[in-house]
Amino acid sequence: MGAKKIPVNTPINTENRTRCFPISPEGFLPLENEIKKSNRNVVPMQVDYANGYLLGWHHHERVQLIYPSTGVIHLRTTDSIWVATPEKGVLIPAGTLHQVKMHGVVQMRSLFLHSQVLNHSPESCCFVDISPMLREMLRHAANIPKDYDEAGPDGRLISVIIDQLSFANTPVINLPLPSDLRIQKIERDLIENPADNRNLEAFAEDLCISTRTLSRAFQLDINIPFRDWRNRLRLVAALRLLALGESVATTALSVGFSSESAFIERFKQAMGITPGRYQRKI
Repeated sequence: MGAKKIPVNTPINTENRTRCFPISPEGFLPLENEIKKSNRNVVPMQVDYANGYLLGWHHHERVQLIYPSTGVIHLRTTDSIWVATPEKGVLIPAGTLHQVKMHGVVQMRSLFLHSQVLNHSPESCCFVDISPMLREMLRHAANIPKDYDEAGPDGRLISVIIDQLSFANTPVINLPLPSDLRIQKIERDLIENPADNRNLEAFAEDLCISTRTLSRAFQLDINIPFRDWRNRLRLVAALRLLALGESVATTALSVGFSSESAFIERFKQAMGITPGRYQRKI
């Protein structure tokens, strides 16, 4: 189904079984109650969102697999930012406080699972590889009846989906969030302007501390050197711009790469695909 034009911050039902996720924490209660009432171990849901839609802080009592078949999802927990793409879903443990922001028109596909159906239930968020086959199965699962027959074809489809879930180690699109107030200041500056090319020495001077002290703060707070952390932040920003339809060249310069070719090389190293090909997929 093609993406529909919808107003910013207004979810729209695109199919009879689509569920709309409200923003306020109170608004999630009907959804949670519906999932609680289901005696199915896995509850699939779907909804389309406009660019910029924000789902406020909330949590679920079940494990959630969140996946955009189009667009990009920024998932923020209390300590990290995770980027879900058409090739990488994110598994969210039950009870994890999180908020979600959409970039581009997002066709969100979700599974709410009892943890016992997973061979291994991660204690923190993790990426899930979305193969072409799994993508099609998730698309189909979104349309099955909520009271599907677990012993019938729909139940067997869900079982195959669970078997196909493969947890991925893709740290480059997971951005740890600092708790150190000094690093939070740097984070705000770089989120506002990812092309800011100041080095660690310049940031340390602005903060009136030594470069060594600031470098140690990065290691202690988020366990990632400043340079690597900034590269991740730039790639996260690049994914958002590409989802909004910006050209590869414009995106490269907007997030601080010296050239389009340097950006393409870094992006391919991180994502296993060129930004142009990635953009065509979303």
